[in-house]
Amino acid sequence: MESSPTTKTLLDVYDRLLKKIGQRNWWPVRYDSGSDVGFEISAGAILVQNTSWSNAARALANLHTAGIWGYAAIHAAPEANLIRAIRSSGYYNTKTKKLKAFAKALVENYAGDDANLFSHDLPELRTHLSIFTESVKRLRTISFSAQQKSPYSS
Repeated sequence: MESSPTTKTLLDVYDRLLKKIGQRNWWPVRYDSGSDVGFEISAGAILVQNTSWSNAARALANLHTAGIWGYAAIHAAPEANLIRAIRSSGYYNTKTKKLKAFAKALVENYAGDDANLFSHDLPELRTHLSIFTESVKRLRTISFSAQQKSPYSS
């Protein structure tokens, strides 16, 4: 009978792969402006849910063009402007709420800097991210990648 891999086994595999092939930087960052790279990854993780990447990428481009770029900008933007910008990603009313909730948490609790959020140890980080609904699994995995942390660590 097979058993599920343990956290230690998963971390061992992750560490071996990381040593063998190095950091992959696999998220397709397009608007890398230094400190905003975490925003693009987090927003993209929310926008790509239940849609194709091309639709999510179009929504990111629209946000960038509209000047709604970064956590503070999302937090301050009227919902109607945000909806208009992300319409191509589908489920835009729900995604607007998720983007606004995440941006609000970052702005109000972490000075608008995701590095402050991701500076927590992983168990505490999981707790902080657990305030979000369905987005959390994808967002957590992608955001951990952006911060070069394994989501499987304890």
